[in-house]
Amino acid sequence: RAPSRLGQNNSASKPEERKTTRQSEWAFYRNDRDQCRALPPLSPLTGTEIVDKTNQNLFVLGTTTAMSFVLHHTAGGGSADDVITTFNTRGFPAQYIIDRGGKIYRFMPDGAKGWQIGAKDQTSLAASKGLTNSTTIGVEIIAVNDKDVLDIQVQAAARLAHYLGFSKADVYTHGQLNTGKQPTEGKKAFDYINNL
Repeated sequence: RAPSRLGQNNSASKPEERKTTRQSEWAFYRNDRDQCRALPPLSPLTGTEIVDKTNQNLFVLGTTTAMSFVLHHTAGGGSADDVITTFNTRGFPAQYIIDRGGKIYRFMPDGAKGWQIGAKDQTSLAASKGLTNSTTIGVEIIAVNDKDVLDIQVQAAARLAHYLGFSKADVYTHGQLNTGKQPTEGKKAFDYINNL
């Protein structure tokens, strides 16, 4: 497995190293399906497109080796700041947020552990793959449910997973990994990514 770009204390975790090993499987430039929907064609994400909100993070949960990427939805509307307030109030943060316009926000510093999979809620799939809060990072997509996730948000999730260096096989839905969640949570973005 290629090193994670997220390990801030790992000198080998440079974005270029992870990207070059897996970039070829992402079909960013040949997705004609998007042209039909009048969406902009996918292009690789740049770090300057991510809005930094790490100064609002109140958590020190440890670090993550970031083997896998988990797709969530918020089960409600609102803004990125509303999601951050919820994170800080409830104590279950994800590292990234995607708003209704497809804008991506970084809530936790690179390498910081979030909360994707509670030990008591772990599915057999998560257990068999060794997926825990220490080995995953997550993105919360602002949406009431999976049907409410917008196409522009799905594209943003795909671009973020690619930017962070994850292969398609490293992307999971929250519903796949956590028994306490709707089985469909994250499925729309997951299906889109796996069809690129």
